[in-house]
Amino acid sequence: MTPPPDLNRRVSRNEHDIEDLYLMLDETNKTVSRIAVTQQEHSAILTRHGAILDSHTAMLDSLTTKVNDHSTKLDEVLTILRNTRGSN
Repeated sequence: MTPPPDLNRRVSRNEHDIEDLYLMLDETNKTVSRIAVTQQEHSAILTRHGAILDSHTAMLDSLTTKVNDHSTKLDEVLTILRNTRGSN
C-alpha cells in the first residue's frame, strides 16, 4: 500500500497544529493562574472589608443605644419641666 502523496505535508501540519495547541494551552493555564491569584487577593480584601463592616456595625449599634438613652432622658427632663411650669 502506497502512502498518499501529501502525507508528509499533513503530518507536518498536524505537528504544527499540535504545537500551537500546546502553546495555547500554556497561555490559558497562565491566564487561569493569574485569575486565581486575583480572586484570592479579592477574597482577602473582601474579608478585611467584612471585618471592618462588622466593627462599624457594632459601633453604630452602640451609638444608637446611647442616642436612645439620651432621648429617654430628654423626655424625662421635658416631663419635669412641663410639670414644674404647671405648678407655678
